Amino acid sequence: MANFCPNCGAKLRAGAEFCGSCGARSTDEVIQNDKTIREMFLSTSGRLNRLHYFLRCMCLTVIEIIIWTIIYFSTVDRRGEVSTTGLVLITVSTLAFMFPRYCLDVRRLQDFGQDSTFAWVFVAVNLLCIFGDVTSKIEDMIFIIVASIAYFSLWLFILLMPGTVGRNRFGEDPLQGRR
Repeated sequence: MANFCPNCGAKLRAGAEFCGSCGARSTDEVIQNDKTIREMFLSTSGRLNRLHYFLRCMCLTVIEIIIWTIIYFSTVDRRGEVSTTGLVLITVSTLAFMFPRYCLDVRRLQDFGQDSTFAWVFVAVNLLCIFGDVTSKIEDMIFIIVASIAYFSLWLFILLMPGTVGRNRFGEDPLQGRR
């Protein structure tokens, strides 16, 4: 028996077949945790709580930094400049990590009832950060700094926003039974 109503999120009495708050039938449905890499990083269905969102974002960031470091040290010349091949590889690796980040953002947004529209803002700002640095003009550098601050601010917002208690239109509460 579930501890909370799958429809409205109200606490259920022990052994209750129906919710005392909304009348919905209670189920034995249990929230399944993501079990595979694909479910954890490449799925846009369901909800993702703040802790799992943070940990998965940090995991992607660490992996990305390791890849960038390997690329940097394998393509840097004697003057400390990264070759064109290195820059292309860094850009490609950054683009490759955009999809898993998008999936995490979508699932986190769904936890507090928002659809994927806002996640496209992250994609746009990220692309501006990647491709906006085409020259070394001070205006371009300021633009990159502002875009990076905007990206980080948006990320903090969806990280800190509390999720919807109980079921919402995107699925069960990932913290069901732990609140």
